[in-house]
Amino acid sequence: MSETPTTAEEAAARSGVTVRVATPEDLPALLAVQHEAFVALADGSIAGTVRAEVRDDCTVEIGRLAVAGSHLCRGVALALMLALEESYPGMRRFELFTGAGAAEPLALYRKLGYEVFRETAQGHAGIVWLAREAVAPARPTARPAPPLH
Repeated sequence: MSETPTTAEEAAARSGVTVRVATPEDLPALLAVQHEAFVALADGSIAGTVRAEVRDDCTVEIGRLAVAGSHLCRGVALALMLALEESYPGMRRFELFTGAGAAEPLALYRKLGYEVFRETAQGHAGIVWLAREAVAPARPTARPAPPLH
């Protein structure tokens, strides 16, 4: 069995790729690989981002929620999460993971109704998986009968 590469250069060479920092020109291809991405804009700049992928079982996997340091504690993460969830009507579940010690993200996810369903150890820190069952859309009510004349 061959040894595991110990540097990025070795790993890239073994897998037949070149690794570099993404550039603006990479954006269309980057979005195709990362599935659907949402951005929060403030004064023409990206204040935050989050991505989503729909699985075959009608579960939306949420990933890479990030907010720029200058926009922390302003509700950007909440706005992104709500926009993402509202963009997937008819899904049955939303899932995500974060560090077990990530107090602020965990507080946000719990505020949104997410609950821990799995915990795993990874390196020095643990990872927690959270999920929220999607809220079923309200069923249309019967229309009232027209008034009799």
